Amino acid sequence: MGESEIKINNLEAEKLEIKNDKQEIERKFKQSEEKNSELEKEKNDTQAELNKQTKELEDKIKGLKEKQLNENEKIILQKLGELFKFFDNQLNDENVAELEKLTRECEEIDFTDAPNFPDNFKLESNGLIKRANSFAKCHRELQVAKKETEELKVENQQKEEENNKRVEELNQKIKDLNSKIEKDLTENSEQGQQVIEL
Repeated sequence: MGESEIKINNLEAEKLEIKNDKQEIERKFKQSEEKNSELEKEKNDTQAELNKQTKELEDKIKGLKEKQLNENEKIILQKLGELFKFFDNQLNDENVAELEKLTRECEEIDFTDAPNFPDNFKLESNGLIKRANSFAKCHRELQVAKKETEELKVENQQKEEENNKRVEELNQKIKDLNSKIEKDLTENSEQGQQVIEL
């Protein structure tokens, strides 16, 4: 095998490596999109459950407001009311931090000094607070995953442009080497003809 054929084989191997790199990037991108889809579904499911729990608790709160409540109970209802307001709005990076802060405050609520609240209300309130915390976490993870996917997309586009340019260069080198091989073969053939004629 001549030097030109070895170069062609090396260039073909480099093209194959570029193709494999591209497939790996596409695989990572697909995994990232699948993760986003799963997180989006989890976030939507959590939001639906939050809306349901919120509605149920709001109805119970209306009944509780008619009772004589102590200060702690009023504070609990105020905090839960603040929490409910978040579910009416779209979450963004700014207000998700506020939601996380509020859920931390709500987790510290002392339901032991709430004699006018039925036990199931206390349990449902705690469940809602945990669900709200889970929802905020889900939102954050989804935002991070979307950002990573977008970065992968940009990286993929850049890498593809680089790879396409490199493949064009490699194809041109292969073409040039094939032309050189053809030219060498033709010259060798002509020289062989001249030797025979002598």
